[in-house]
Amino acid sequence: MEQKARSVAFLLAATCVFSIIALILTVVNVKDVFLPSSTKYGLVFDAGSTHTALYIYQWPANKENGTGIVSQVEACAVSGPGISSYADSPALAGASLKPCLDKAMMMVPAKLHQETPTYLGATAGMRLLREQNSTKAERVFAEVTKTIRQYPVDFRGAQILTGNEEGTFGWITVNYLLETLVKFSFAEKWEHPQGTEVLGALDLGGASTQITFQPGGTIEDQNTSILLRLYSTNYSLYTHSYLCYGQTQALKMLLAAL
Repeated sequence: MEQKARSVAFLLAATCVFSIIALILTVVNVKDVFLPSSTKYGLVFDAGSTHTALYIYQWPANKENGTGIVSQVEACAVSGPGISSYADSPALAGASLKPCLDKAMMMVPAKLHQETPTYLGATAGMRLLREQNSTKAERVFAEVTKTIRQYPVDFRGAQILTGNEEGTFGWITVNYLLETLVKFSFAEKWEHPQGTEVLGALDLGGASTQITFQPGGTIEDQNTSILLRLYSTNYSLYTHSYLCYGQTQALKMLLAAL
């Protein structure tokens, strides 16, 4: 029980890194499984408040009970701070992505480049910048978009995730890693685990904190309600994001009060 608690604590801490995973389908890898010749690839930039990372995924074309099984191939840490830190030098935000994009072009087979969906999802750092100066936020997005469009990928856009989306994606990630959503069985097939309860997720990021869980009763505020259907199972979640209550922003408020 103690070992499981430590594992859960580690996974909750990791959600700030993996929360954008659900932009591709819903999950990251749990096991090494055979991928057929129809394997597809996807790229996701996780643009957090303190840093950005590029994740390269692959998955078989066929889904399991209506939801994909995604495997992480590689991760590339973008040098420098989060893209919101380039508010006064937006061109540098775009330039910072190039080394990781070059690496991705070597990882993904050349014949699949043009059909590889590519996303950039930004979280609370860009949400704060948009509130403070929407023009600067738009310029940062324009530059990262310009850079990504220079590569032969199927760019699906750069967007700022809402707090609810960020919390929901983190919840999916934690429960997928803990195999409460789907599990590769001894029969060598993906199955929904019976008698397993999903867990709540508390995601402490740099600029915001998200809490997401499956409540036992009705959610009165529909602004905090999320409905999901994963692997033929329905989930009704409560999720809420607290902007400015991430680790970095909380520290700034503390130092300002001293």
